[in-house]
Amino acid sequence: MKPLVDISQMLENKKNIIQIKNSDDLCCARALVTAIARVDDHPQWNSIRQGRQIQRELAVALHRKADAPLRKCGVDEIKKFQSCLLNYQIHVVSKAHFNAIIYQGQEGGVPIYIYNHNDHYDVITSMTGFLNRSYFCNKCKKGYQTKERHACNNPCHFCRKLHTDESEDWQYCESCKCKFINQTCFALHKNKTENGKSTCKLYYRCKDCNQL
Repeated sequence: MKPLVDISQMLENKKNIIQIKNSDDLCCARALVTAIARVDDHPQWNSIRQGRQIQRELAVALHRKADAPLRKCGVDEIKKFQSCLLNYQIHVVSKAHFNAIIYQGQEGGVPIYIYNHNDHYDVITSMTGFLNRSYFCNKCKKGYQTKERHACNNPCHFCRKLHTDESEDWQYCESCKCKFINQTCFALHKNKTENGKSTCKLYYRCKDCNQL
């Protein structure tokens, strides 16, 4: 099974990834402090992003604060880092696990994402770009293309679109033989996508057996 992301091409293009270039064993902590500096708009952001001395100093400080030895890190060390970074929620995406999230910290903090590949860590700046998807769900941690087809968004059972109108004024469609809870729902089921499809064109209810 081939991983979803071509990491070699991604790193070459430098899109959605900040490469951590280090000659020590601190790439994990370096990635974390770089990700934090990015979301916090650190005044020395460019120097940190470019891997200058301040990046190492921040990484060493994180190791010391977490009481983690200055060596290569796994999930156990990342858990220690998380306990010191309560304002952030660490997510570790793993190439070895087909780019699944193998660790995520406690909820409530600002989400940051680091990528573990080939015994190394880099920073992911955009999960939608990284996964090559239009959207990324922070609830189920998955990328998706269409809002209406993602279960976490709770699309309407009748029109299969997203709307907040819960009033009851049932409408019947002569074309697909389906009922819709109100006029908003009815109108949305007629809306066509960019491919010219609509709920009305995709679904039909048999008037003999009532099956959709």
